[in-house]
Formats: sequence, C-alpha cells, structure tokens
Amino acid sequence: MIEITCNDRLGKKVRVNYVPDDTIGDLKKLIAAQTGTKWDKIVLKKW
Repeated sequence: MIEITCNDRLGKKVRVNYVPDDTIGDLKKLIAAQTGTKWDKIVLKKW
C-alpha cells in the first residue's frame, strides 16, 4: 500500500492510499471521489 498526496492546485490536498497493482485510471477515480473533480479531467504530474 502506497500513500500519495495530491494537490488540486486550488488549495486542497488529499491523501490517497493506493495499491501498486491498480491502474492509473483506478488512482484517478480514487482522487476524484475525494476532490469532487471528474476522473477524466485529472492530470497527474510529479514535481
């Protein structure tokens, strides 16, 4: 289990627990459930 911290660039940060066997689409759906953003509009970037 990996914990990922996501910033939606509007001042909201969410932490998501992620299993490495899941797909990126599954990760986006987990983030979307917590932020209220549509999962297909989420762009993941590492910085």
